[in-house]
Amino acid sequence: MTELPDKRRDYVNDKRPVSFVLREAGFVPDFERVTSCAAVAFNAEGKLVTAYEHGGPDFPGGHVRIDEDTPEQTVRRESLEEAGILVSEPKHVRAIEVRPEGAQPEEFTYMLIMTAMVTGYGEMLPGSQRAEMTVEEFKATYLGLDAAMTATLIDEAFAINFPSETLLFKEN
Repeated sequence: MTELPDKRRDYVNDKRPVSFVLREAGFVPDFERVTSCAAVAFNAEGKLVTAYEHGGPDFPGGHVRIDEDTPEQTVRRESLEEAGILVSEPKHVRAIEVRPEGAQPEEFTYMLIMTAMVTGYGEMLPGSQRAEMTVEEFKATYLGLDAAMTATLIDEAFAINFPSETLLFKEN
């Protein structure tokens, strides 16, 4: 399989420090400025279905390829590649603004956080792993974004998929 180029920006290559800002609910950036997408995926029991990378669980996601026209395409591809899962129609949760040090606002890019229900399990790619876990198990082992941002993303994704239930993802 040939890797297609992605929409990664130069700051990734030049190693400039970046800050991540969770944008307000309802903010959807122009897709031309979106460089990556990730899925907060749940199974029917309300457990998170995650990719397992770099020593811990994470939301399946990655960079938008240049042949992808929508975030839903990226989320579906990345969910299958990284966690071997097929997902329902992904829904927007939030955008995370990526601000490279020294960049002007017009240079900011975005990571879209989507949510979906797992509808099936596909073949795992070599080196890929998946884990199904409760939100509390995820919280105890997650090594990525800060806990408060992650809590917001999971709570909002859960509410989209399970509107009649309540999830409280709190820091200890």
